[in-house]
Amino acid sequence: MKHVELDIALKAAKAHSEGSLTDKMLIEIADKAELDGANKNPDLMIDIAKHYGLPIGGYLMSYSEYTRDYRRDRIEALEEENAEEIARAIKEGVKPDNDKLAKNIREIEILKNKKDAEMVNAGKSLRKDLKKIESEAKESVIKTGFSKLDEKLGGGLRNGRLYGLGGISSLGKTTLVLNIVENIATDEKDKEGNITKAGRDVLIFSLEMARTELLAKILSKRTFEPVLKKYPNENDFKKLEKEAVSLIDLYNANYKQEKAAKINEFTNKYLEETAPRLNIMEGIGNITVATVRNTVEMFIEKKGQKLKPVVIIDFLQILSPLNERSTDKQIVDRNISELKRLTRDLDVAVIVISSFNRQSYADEVSFESFKESGSVEYSVDVLIGLQLFIKEREKWNRNTPQTEKRQAIDEAKRKNPREVELVILKNRIYKTGQSVFFKYYPTYDYFTDDGYEDLSAELEKPAYNFPNKNSDEIYEGAL
Repeated sequence: MKHVELDIALKAAKAHSEGSLTDKMLIEIADKAELDGANKNPDLMIDIAKHYGLPIGGYLMSYSEYTRDYRRDRIEALEEENAEEIARAIKEGVKPDNDKLAKNIREIEILKNKKDAEMVNAGKSLRKDLKKIESEAKESVIKTGFSKLDEKLGGGLRNGRLYGLGGISSLGKTTLVLNIVENIATDEKDKEGNITKAGRDVLIFSLEMARTELLAKILSKRTFEPVLKKYPNENDFKKLEKEAVSLIDLYNANYKQEKAAKINEFTNKYLEETAPRLNIMEGIGNITVATVRNTVEMFIEKKGQKLKPVVIIDFLQILSPLNERSTDKQIVDRNISELKRLTRDLDVAVIVISSFNRQSYADEVSFESFKESGSVEYSVDVLIGLQLFIKEREKWNRNTPQTEKRQAIDEAKRKNPREVELVILKNRIYKTGQSVFFKYYPTYDYFTDDGYEDLSAELEKPAYNFPNKNSDEIYEGAL
């Protein structure tokens, strides 16, 4: 706080303790502290008035209106400044001034957070809110491309919702999300080539993987999908390997002319059907939640489309802090809270990928798995956990040796394809405790829910039906 601001605050506190502080007196105090002090410190005027219960109307009304106008104009100026800096860098073929961009983004975030909460009367807002729900039902449901997952989510992803997806390392979290992303971004066509469903824009903030790796994963998946349909017998690996291109094949350029032609074919198809709606920001430099918000806002403003983009954060724990002095938990809490605010303010669906703590490696997925991820389980609208499908898991208890669990998990990881269970731990608007089963081909970065019924039949429901389980079984991991 500046010297003048402190002087105003102290004199206002003294006048309040004497019972003489009024809105008019507050302005007089500020103007005595410095020439035109009230006009120079409008935010302080409003903050002091709120603190001491002074009326914001009357003498102080102009300052309230001034601060709102100032924030709006300042935000527009800073956003324009950033856009000009990015445009300059692109034109000159150089890197933008990231320090300048970061400084402006931080100021924008502070200005936006100055918004006041508003108490709304339900009698006045009910019809408007019901129309919003009706509009959401028609326009904001986003199909993931996996019918069983859409069914368990209550229709699909939805605008204005924050989705948390967690799992142990190397389980395929990013790959599953990429499969969903491709389904969302791709145009669907009929036999005549007419578009029956337009793809939707997706913004990926990839803080761990390079853009080239993400695109290579998508291309590998693209080459594998038709080959698997051609040879549905999973044991016929030689035929699959002969025609599909794996991620490592792409990185080693290890393929014959026939495969090269196939890669070219799928690349052209990808460029036509999906790539125009796929946007990736790599984790180079300081990407904060403010960076995410500013990027999404600018994208929506530039595109002006009715269909809002889907936003992907990969992953939560390495999103840069807004305050460098915060603890790891405080950083995650603040970031997840700001992402939740973003979904509501911009009416977009956000999927944030989160890592599990190491202690959860052998445990059944539960809320406890997210305990090192701050307040994720409280802030998200839908909380999803991934785990390997292990039939023996239903027999495990706190006395089951850790070595036995790890052995079973390692064996499940060696399967090809792996059998993966997605558990919906929380859903604010639909059922929880439901599972969706996938077969995952890690070599080709491909998830499929074909054969869901086979895995589902293996499962004896009482052991996995969360609502009927003892709460200790759900929330306690094995020791």
